[in-house]
Amino acid sequence: MNRRNCVLKEEEFKKEMQRLILNDQTLTNLDLSSNQIGYEEMQALSEALKVNQTLIKLKVTENQIGDEGMEALSESLEVNQSLIKLILIDNQIGDKAMKALSESLKVNQTLINMNLSRNKIGDKEMKALSESLKVNQSLTNMNLSRNKIGDKGIEALSEALKVNQTLIELDLSNNQFVDEGMQALSETLKVNQSLISLNLWGEGIEALCEALKVNQTLTSLDLSGNLIGIKEIKALSECLKVNHTLTSLGLSYNRIGDKGMQALCESLKVNQTLTNLGLGGNDFGAEGMEALRKSLKVNQNLISLDLSSNEIGAYGMKVLSQVLKVNQTLTNLVLDFNRIRDKGMQALSETLKANQTLTSLDLWDNKIGDEGVEYLSRALKVNQTLTRLDLHDNRFSDEGVEYLSHALKVNQTLTKLDLDDNEIGDEGVEYLSEVLKVNQTLTNLGLSSNEIGANGMKALSEALKVNQTFINLDLSGNQIGAKGVKYLSHAIKVNQTLTRLNLSWTKIESYDNKEDHEFNVQEFIQSLKINKSITNLNIYGNKINEKNLYKIDNLIERNVNFQKKLTKSVKVGNLQFFQELIQIEKIPLIYQQFDDDIDDLLIQNNQEQNTIFHTAIFHNQTDILFYLLFANNEKTDQEIISNRNFLLNFKNAKIKKKCN
Repeated sequence: MNRRNCVLKEEEFKKEMQRLILNDQTLTNLDLSSNQIGYEEMQALSEALKVNQTLIKLKVTENQIGDEGMEALSESLEVNQSLIKLILIDNQIGDKAMKALSESLKVNQTLINMNLSRNKIGDKEMKALSESLKVNQSLTNMNLSRNKIGDKGIEALSEALKVNQTLIELDLSNNQFVDEGMQALSETLKVNQSLISLNLWGEGIEALCEALKVNQTLTSLDLSGNLIGIKEIKALSECLKVNHTLTSLGLSYNRIGDKGMQALCESLKVNQTLTNLGLGGNDFGAEGMEALRKSLKVNQNLISLDLSSNEIGAYGMKVLSQVLKVNQTLTNLVLDFNRIRDKGMQALSETLKANQTLTSLDLWDNKIGDEGVEYLSRALKVNQTLTRLDLHDNRFSDEGVEYLSHALKVNQTLTKLDLDDNEIGDEGVEYLSEVLKVNQTLTNLGLSSNEIGANGMKALSEALKVNQTFINLDLSGNQIGAKGVKYLSHAIKVNQTLTRLNLSWTKIESYDNKEDHEFNVQEFIQSLKINKSITNLNIYGNKINEKNLYKIDNLIERNVNFQKKLTKSVKVGNLQFFQELIQIEKIPLIYQQFDDDIDDLLIQNNQEQNTIFHTAIFHNQTDILFYLLFANNEKTDQEIISNRNFLLNFKNAKIKKKCN
């Protein structure tokens, strides 16, 4: 259950509390963010949490819970045995509230993830929390970013971490500690044996580097936004030559420059453990890229590299492309905001024809244009490893989409494609739609903030009626209008694979009169009543009244619950559970819909199978049947062979539906 950040009315809030008290099995995730929750509401929530045994995640971000509300919540945490994740971002937790929370953490043994970001936590509050960490044995993840923790608070936390043996992930970014705090934390890292992920923002990097030479557990370190210059990067580079545990290092938005890159790249030739490296926003150019090229020729460990927001340009891209032809380990490359343009894209495309390891490529805002997309499309016809491609904001039009569409008819590996914020119109979507009718691999498509209208939506809707692999479609920020959403309504009555659909700010209300608009929305709601696959729908920014929004929200929630039940039945391979699901959902079992030859085929099997088969036909769930029938270990080999033969005949037979 997720309220999707909508503001709850008083009666809705009471209803949710009642569900908590009654231990509603479907209520495992409750989001009460931005609901102006004060003391009275927190008191009601806390009383419900004392008896609830099903809720595992609670989000109370951006409210006004205050000290008294926090005290009430803390009291419930001493009793509750189910909650494992608590998000309390931006609630201005004070000294009194933090003391109450800290005392509850000494008792609570189930909470493992807590987010206290943006709460103005200072040294005093940090000292109270640190005392609880000396005792608590369940908390593994804690986010304290964007607070006001200074050196004294970090010193108290450091002492606690010398004792605590359960905390493994800690985010301290964007606080106010400097050299003394970093020194204290560094000394702790020499003895702490549990922490594996650390996000820091502060001075004193040299002391941290010394600790990393000794520490044997830390695998992830994020030092982004620390104004690290040549001096600090040299110290860190020396550390990387001897450290044997760090696998992920974030250095984005510092001041590394070309000289710093040269020092860092020397360590990459020696280091044997680092697999993920973030270097975005560090102002290095051709010299830095040349140093990186030399290190990647030697390094055999790096699999993910972020080079976004630097000054790589076309020349730097040519340098990098040379080594990508021979590198055998890099799978994820981020090149956003580097102005490589069409010439840089030409060099990269030649590389993609030869590269056999890269699976994910980000090229956001590189101004490659139609010509650059043409080069890329040639590569996609040959490349057999790339599965994810981001071309967001690259200033190409329908012409570029035409090139891309030709490639997608051939390409058999790409599953995620982001074309957001370009200049794609109806003609471009028509090209894509023809591809979607035959392409069997693409599952995610981003088309937000383009120039798509009703005609483009008509073409895309026809493709959705045929396509059986698509699960995620983003159309936000287009002007598909009421006519466009009408076409889409027809498509989602038929399509049963799409799970995520974004229609925010698409002007689906744009009829000349109110009556036509209301009819259009009702038609969309009717299509959702038939559709059982869409579990995530965004229609924000459209003029849909509250009553209709509530209907839509309930239908999507129905789908979420249905898919959960369906997934559970598949996992356990339980035919009886699947039958119960059929009865709960009141799915019609209509034998007369099928041709005589199919009826003859079904008669050969027992009534239990008939029920499931007919239901699956109606909902295009034949793949699930294979699992359901073969997952039961009690079946004999002969029964499995019989079922397999039955299903093969069943899938190959021509089924004619005569229902609406």
